[in-house]
Amino acid sequence: WSMFEIELPSTITYGKRSATLTGGRTFLHSSAFDVDPGKIYHISFQAKGDGKVSAGLLWWQAYDLDKRIEMANPHWTKMQEPAVTTEKSQKINTQFTAPADSHRAYLRLEITGGTVTLSNVKVLESKAK
Repeated sequence: WSMFEIELPSTITYGKRSATLTGGRTFLHSSAFDVDPGKIYHISFQAKGDGKVSAGLLWWQAYDLDKRIEMANPHWTKMQEPAVTTEKSQKINTQFTAPADSHRAYLRLEITGGTVTLSNVKVLESKAK
């Protein structure tokens, strides 16, 4: 995971299978992974705290830092409204369809205000029926 501080101050603490983000506005990005155009990808994770969290996928035609980076169209899809977290852990679910020109993606979790602990993050491709 990579952290990007958009509004300071912000901090991140990593646990064995969790991350706690505190502060302004912060992006947490996964490593890039392969996707198939037109496939549906399900995202789920546990969240608790007193801030807001949103999930989305950034889509790429190509994502190889040694060669080239080309954005897919659309480049970024995310949840319509951020989830407001509470002290009780809640499961957040959403899904997105890969654009026709995408072959790579990475997950972006966006935290706004407060403290949010994230765990059990999964991105799964929808199984064909």
